[in-house]
Amino acid sequence: MPNNPKDRILVVDDDLQSLDLICKQVLEPLGYQVAMATDGGAALQQIITFAPAVIILSLALRGLSGKDVLTALRSQGFDSPVIVIAPENGEQQALAAFRLGARDYLVRPLREAEIVAAVDRVVEDGRLRRERAQLQQQLTQANTDLQQRVKELTVLSGLGKAVINLTDVASLFNRLVESALQMSGAEMGWLLVADQASGQLLIVAQKNLPGRVQLRQPWDDGLAPLVMLSGEPLAIGGTGILQMKISQIAKAALVMPVKAREQTVGVLTVANRAPKPFTEQSKTLLNAVADYASIAIVNVRLFQALEQRTQAMQQSYETLKAGEKHRGEVLAKITQQMRSPVTQAKSAVDLIMGESGITRMNERQRNQVRIASEKLDAAVQFMDDIAILHESGSVAHALKPVQLDEMARQSMSKYQPMAQQQGVALLASIAASVIVPGDAPRLSRVFDNLIENAIKFSPKGGEVVISIQREGSVAHISVADRGIGIAPEHLPHVFERFFQVDPKTGGVGIGLALVKQIVETHGGQAWAESAPGQGSRFYFTLPKAI
Repeated sequence: MPNNPKDRILVVDDDLQSLDLICKQVLEPLGYQVAMATDGGAALQQIITFAPAVIILSLALRGLSGKDVLTALRSQGFDSPVIVIAPENGEQQALAAFRLGARDYLVRPLREAEIVAAVDRVVEDGRLRRERAQLQQQLTQANTDLQQRVKELTVLSGLGKAVINLTDVASLFNRLVESALQMSGAEMGWLLVADQASGQLLIVAQKNLPGRVQLRQPWDDGLAPLVMLSGEPLAIGGTGILQMKISQIAKAALVMPVKAREQTVGVLTVANRAPKPFTEQSKTLLNAVADYASIAIVNVRLFQALEQRTQAMQQSYETLKAGEKHRGEVLAKITQQMRSPVTQAKSAVDLIMGESGITRMNERQRNQVRIASEKLDAAVQFMDDIAILHESGSVAHALKPVQLDEMARQSMSKYQPMAQQQGVALLASIAASVIVPGDAPRLSRVFDNLIENAIKFSPKGGEVVISIQREGSVAHISVADRGIGIAPEHLPHVFERFFQVDPKTGGVGIGLALVKQIVETHGGQAWAESAPGQGSRFYFTLPKAI
């Protein structure tokens, strides 16, 4: 194991010969930064100034003893590992020191190999602790981000349903403004729509604006007309907002154009009373809300047009009642006039009901929607995986016959593009037919995780072999690669939750833990064999095979 030259070690011993052995002959040649102390008081001072990563401490110090030093360290919350040196035949003293916080021990006479082994153990243990703490922090952050993304997507999903189902225009516009505040974290917001007749911007919905605001009346905040002309989003704050009318109620604002067929038909604004700027993420999410506002405004206009045509038809019908001889001509004219608006309204409704409103978006927006869809699929899968890991240990669904050979081939087909991209051959050694009772979606996750891992750690030109055989009533499955392999010290831990041999490969270390849990809930077993440089082979068994 390579040593990190930044590791600092403090050696505390009043035996100068031992100090020379440990520091000069063992630790310094290995690249460690070493400090020495010959008594307990000096050791405590060195700990403050030198900040060692590891302490090697003799229990038999004169004056302030090693146990006294351990007690002082424990009282101060010092958590760096301590290796104690016990006198000859002093194993019991060393073990007693463990209660005071020692992590390992040496017994005199000291030997170079034992010193190196003890230091390696505590240094490696410290590194693993730091890595696991970092992984836990990353997982916590990932969960927080995931919860936020799920919340945002839930709001957008609910907004989409509201746009389709709400017939109360005022409630729909209010819902759009409320969603804009939720997505952006803003304190106030309002929606302006251009009047088709006059072109004036009318306020149709607002949330938390100061004073009394009368809806369906002209509203000029100083920013909306600029965005109507440019058709581009505007984020403003600081000194730039001070010359605008909006500065009377807000010190930061984000203004988003609402477009229909490349024409700006309205403006959606969110703002903060304090000069708190809006992020790019807020802009992206507000843009999504603006897209829904566009659909809503188009729908309102179409239905208004339809209502106007209906009223015109009613008026014409009343006229027909007064003049029978013109009935045929008037009816023919009404039919001709109604055809176009009704066709347009039908197309618009079909577009929305068929969930094709996305076609109104530009390519950048469509890419954002596709990316959001892909991230969601991954998050759902991640949460499903986390949910499975925290189940009580029984299969959640009724078991049905599962054809393992067919499932393996489907998984191989799924990961064939990944294998081709990395220059890895996917091979199979599968019995004609092996059927077990199981939960098909979860067993499919076992094959997916093992095959994906094998490809990921295989070199270009390597092979991944999937084998399925039946011995009596037990199905034996293995996934083998010729990759970098796993070091012996890591192999017992590969199925542990959040364990990673190499954190640089990405992920959070739950794939193999998921494999083990799913297999065991089916009454089977999972294990691995590997050697560095010779590849790895992962096995699992499933009972009641036919």
